[in-house]
Amino acid sequence: MNDVNAPRRYVIRYTDDNEVTLEIDPAVLTLEIAAEINNFHGPLMAEVRLADQNGDLLATVARMFGACALFCMAADGGAQIEEGEAEAAALYVNITLVQEHEGWPTYEELGIRIVSAYVAAPNYHDVTLEAV
Repeated sequence: MNDVNAPRRYVIRYTDDNEVTLEIDPAVLTLEIAAEINNFHGPLMAEVRLADQNGDLLATVARMFGACALFCMAADGGAQIEEGEAEAAALYVNITLVQEHEGWPTYEELGIRIVSAYVAAPNYHDVTLEAV
């Protein structure tokens, strides 16, 4: 029997090298709060996002938050947060994300924490140049 209030972990990936691992506390991030977040971030896409995750609101919000985290970390020059070794860095990123982006509850009310992350910002050798 699965405990519905047990923490859930998700890995959100962008390309082969960039990923963030999140942990959700369903006792804090309730289905009602998850529905509000999903609907706030584009009500026309809310049903599409939910269908993509087979009706799982927590997975939907995890994917949304993970995408935002990956984008923000890449824009900030990248990040490397090892599980258990950089709690302060993960907490800083979490709090910064929810404070700087509209539509997210406060960190304490959200119930999502970044456990680990590896995000590389593109550099000179990652991009190509084409004269047009």
